[in-house]
Amino acid sequence: MKAMTWIWCLVTALLSAGVHARPASLMEISPLDGAENEISFLGGVGHTDRFIARVPAAKSSERENISNSSNIAKASPTTRGNLNHTHHGATHSIASERSAMVTPRSAPVAVNEQEVSQPSVASAESVTDSPAPAVATRALFVEPRKATKVQWPHSVALGKPHSGYLYHPVQLKASEKLSVRKHKNFATKETVEAIEQAVDAVHEKFADTPRLPIGNLSRKDGGRFRPHKSHQNGRDADIAYFQRIGHHPVHLKLTNSRTIDAPRTWTFLESMIQKGQLEIAFIDYRLQAKLYRYALEERGWSKEELRKVIAYPRGRGVKSTIIRHLRGHADHMHLRFYAPDSIGAVDELIARHGKKIVRPVPIYTRIRSGDSLWKLAKRHRTTVAKLRRWNGRKSTRVLRVGRRIIIGWRRPSLSELKGAG
Repeated sequence: MKAMTWIWCLVTALLSAGVHARPASLMEISPLDGAENEISFLGGVGHTDRFIARVPAAKSSERENISNSSNIAKASPTTRGNLNHTHHGATHSIASERSAMVTPRSAPVAVNEQEVSQPSVASAESVTDSPAPAVATRALFVEPRKATKVQWPHSVALGKPHSGYLYHPVQLKASEKLSVRKHKNFATKETVEAIEQAVDAVHEKFADTPRLPIGNLSRKDGGRFRPHKSHQNGRDADIAYFQRIGHHPVHLKLTNSRTIDAPRTWTFLESMIQKGQLEIAFIDYRLQAKLYRYALEERGWSKEELRKVIAYPRGRGVKSTIIRHLRGHADHMHLRFYAPDSIGAVDELIARHGKKIVRPVPIYTRIRSGDSLWKLAKRHRTTVAKLRRWNGRKSTRVLRVGRRIIIGWRRPSLSELKGAG
């Protein structure tokens, strides 16, 4: 009963004050004579919540302006525009008071309409005449070049990296920038030049770069190079990583993601990739992560470009890139180089020395007492299947002591060909 009484009193007070709820309006200002005016915040249709704030009473001139502004809201659009133009000062004062009392945030700063609608000529000229930002253009890498006519004598890469030979080799010499292994530092001319140019690129970019240890390349005549399966025709090279911690100028040291010097190592590889000199680089997958991040963040390579170059981060089994993963290469990089001139020089070699130059010469050994195919294969580091194929023997055939048996092949020397001719 008391609640009904309070509601009746509230409704009577609102009606006496002249406040009527209009659903379409969000805010209504009731100009009343007296000490105070009321501002009622009305909700939409069906809303009965109202917030009533007391503000000081306006003067008679201001009340007149307020009444005129209320008439503006009820007028037609054309009339409203004229009235707004006539009573601009009163409307602006009401809006400023309303924003100051209603909005909890700071009032918006007034902006000159002329400045907004008509930008200055200087700003327009600066936007129009300003040059477009320069886009850095750089070649990802060039395709390997084709063979050209070479000046004889020239290095010759005969056969394949895992089954080939080397004629007129070029020796990679030790210097202040790199160290080599004696009698194991022969290769094609392209391989030697690519290594020397890449090392120079690292020293030009980074001061105080230590010597780079170079492992095995090929033997002087090429051919089988134990324990490697490749390194036979001068196109392969084992090269150490640059290391931030514990770098050794001679030996190939085990490297991890903490010790590798990614900036110098990537610069070394990048020099050969961008010149089209590098065919394959076998690098441990864990070390590829450091090289990938450095190329992406520091050297400006995009992910699309690196997708063609490095297997990381797609997995260890990716075989379509230049840099690939191969087990056992955490202490060195196995690099294989393009050698178009040395491969193309085979024709010149045959023209000068005949077709016999490309025919391998068998290597013989004598059968001793107690020998078997298994013992011979183990002694000469080959397989029983190869011995049978090379010698045309069956498993049931008995070996005779003193007979010769083929245990391998080698390339014919130029002196042997000259003597036969």
